[in-house]
Amino acid sequence: MSTNTSARLPGAQPINWANEQGTHMAVGNSLTARVGNKLSPFVQNAGMKLLARGRKGEIQSHANHIEDGRSPFRESEDRSRR
Repeated sequence: MSTNTSARLPGAQPINWANEQGTHMAVGNSLTARVGNKLSPFVQNAGMKLLARGRKGEIQSHANHIEDGRSPFRESEDRSRR
């Protein structure tokens, strides 16, 4: 699908993207995702990065706490390496 103007892909049923090699998306200004119930990013056999360049990055939970997956000793270990 290609367009020089805007495009919309509405659906009353699920819309799935699947690719064995890779799916790439480039956005020049803003990317907004609105999710009704659940967002589940999953990475198998690799790491994951959320990057914010030039401004602060923020992750919020309005109903519960956010766990970072680190051990309780990790923060003191990180400080001792500085």
